[in-house]
Amino acid sequence: MNKQYNYEGYIQALMKISIPRPSEAFFTKSPCVKAYLSSGLYQPVPFTAQFPAPDRTANSFFGRTINTLDTIEHAMGLVHRATFGLKPHPTLLEAEIAKLDEEMRGDPPFILLVKAGGGLNGFEDTIHGGVLASLFDEALSCCAEQCRASFSDAKTALYTARLDVSYGAPVSSSCILIIKTWLRQRDDRKWFLDAELFTEDGKVRGTAKSLWISQKPQSGL
Repeated sequence: MNKQYNYEGYIQALMKISIPRPSEAFFTKSPCVKAYLSSGLYQPVPFTAQFPAPDRTANSFFGRTINTLDTIEHAMGLVHRATFGLKPHPTLLEAEIAKLDEEMRGDPPFILLVKAGGGLNGFEDTIHGGVLASLFDEALSCCAEQCRASFSDAKTALYTARLDVSYGAPVSSSCILIIKTWLRQRDDRKWFLDAELFTEDGKVRGTAKSLWISQKPQSGL
């Protein structure tokens, strides 16, 4: 299990948690990741879901259940520098999202990198589809949280309301997964995000569309 850290919320977790050195070294040497790192566009960040805060039950799935050498061997996030440390906006409407997307030239705001192991198999040497859906969901969560931290009017928690996953091809349990995510639209409490799953050969293996709902202030959903 990884070292435990005390933190409240995603952004504080990014400030307190360090990327495990073996994972950082692994991805730095990976040819399929070098292009992102050498571009100067992305800031490497820890995959915060792997670090449950002490005395809390959140993140136990990625932090404990599938945080072993034969499940997720390495994981790391990449945050686009256009959103990393971005000053809060008064609001971010669809037109502003499009402007930010244009600034990034269509590059994803958040990318999740995962080196999977054989312990995630469903079929022979193939990652279970349910695990891929969970990885999609967590990557989209990181993207949503990164964007939420940039909006001064978005201070309540976000929850997955819908996740539609399309599996294009089997995903080998021996490969590196690259999940790219985008915030496509925001309509009041509704957030619409998309994701694409690539393997290290550059082929798209799956896509996801999601709807997230922000919690009402001082109330439940």
